Amino acid sequence: MAEDMILPLLGYNGDDEEDDTTDSEDGIDNDMDLDNENDGNKSNRQRVVYDTTLPSQHNYLGQDLNELSGRVMLDEIVNIPLLSLQNVVLVPSQTLPLQLHHPTIVSMIRKVIEGQRTVGIVASYEPTLGTTAEIRSYADEDDGEGLPTFKLKAEGRQRFRVINTWRQDGVIMGKVKILPEYELTNPLRIKNQSPNGPTLAMCSRWPKWVYELYDANLLMDKIKVYLKNWSFNGGQSQAPLKPCEFSYWIAANLPLDDQQRCQLLNIDSSIQRLRFELSLLQKYSYLCCSECKTKICEKDDVIVMSSNGPQGTYVNSHGAVHEMMTVSKASNLSLYGRPSTESSWFPGYAWTICRCSRCHSHMGWRFTCVDKNSRPDTFWGLCRASLEPGLKIDDELPWKPVL
Repeated sequence: MAEDMILPLLGYNGDDEEDDTTDSEDGIDNDMDLDNENDGNKSNRQRVVYDTTLPSQHNYLGQDLNELSGRVMLDEIVNIPLLSLQNVVLVPSQTLPLQLHHPTIVSMIRKVIEGQRTVGIVASYEPTLGTTAEIRSYADEDDGEGLPTFKLKAEGRQRFRVINTWRQDGVIMGKVKILPEYELTNPLRIKNQSPNGPTLAMCSRWPKWVYELYDANLLMDKIKVYLKNWSFNGGQSQAPLKPCEFSYWIAANLPLDDQQRCQLLNIDSSIQRLRFELSLLQKYSYLCCSECKTKICEKDDVIVMSSNGPQGTYVNSHGAVHEMMTVSKASNLSLYGRPSTESSWFPGYAWTICRCSRCHSHMGWRFTCVDKNSRPDTFWGLCRASLEPGLKIDDELPWKPVL
């Protein structure tokens, strides 16, 4: 199944970056290198004083969305419509907002809502792999000129593998297999045949530290050490407590490229997924432009402005979806246009488009506070598709995931 078969159905023509750079009020290029501004701001970043639940509500879609109750779990083999979103690799538990305008896609979504409320989001990097997206709320409107506008919020639910595809009423349909999720038992806590006897690990010739390498709770604790700066409003972390959910939360919030995200989706065990994520975090030092490799920010500059985590998924009025990470400081960026509060993803902040000062590729937005009661005064939203870790991750990992 080729990506170019699906993207036109969504109204994408490969010009998403141009759409982003024409949202400003007058298209003025400030051509302003922000190195000096940020170098003078090396002091401790401001504490977050902001209602971080606002961005996760996606109120820019409207506050009158129809809410759908109940949860949907699909069988092992199922037929569902498939969509491919540019620069998006959906993972379970991730929120996905959409604004759809293509009449064929809108018609399909209407039928889906009447049925199992689920579509499959396939990864353009690996189009046989994907995650189901369950529609949680929606609004069916028109643009005033007779063209439909369908707004919705969906949630990533189950990983799947595409078995085969076909076209039906202009939509790509797929027969998919829902991938299993294996929970491995901790060998340090498995008792021998005697209830009061030693654990199996104690009877093994392998030392304790070998088993600790596969202890989900210990792996989570190690990962949290690397995320100590990811503090939420009030200092309360919203990271899930269960290993499986935690592993997906990390996958949704790390600035990984599409290949690395697909590697995570291919793993059927939360323990192996956590080991992979820990390996990536140990090598991840800073973030740079994915085009010219110019350094943009340090990993310690990550700041949490949404209750979903430092990286969220947002959609603009054109229907282009962006996975975006928030950071407190950034360098080697120039601004384009003037600040605007229109359809801001962070209520109380105005956005200004920014791009790489060296290669001029679109990097994201600078958000400037317009509410005197909120802090920080400014922060940056950088697109995952425009970033890559500053330390290159080798293709050969120190361990191989069990698939």
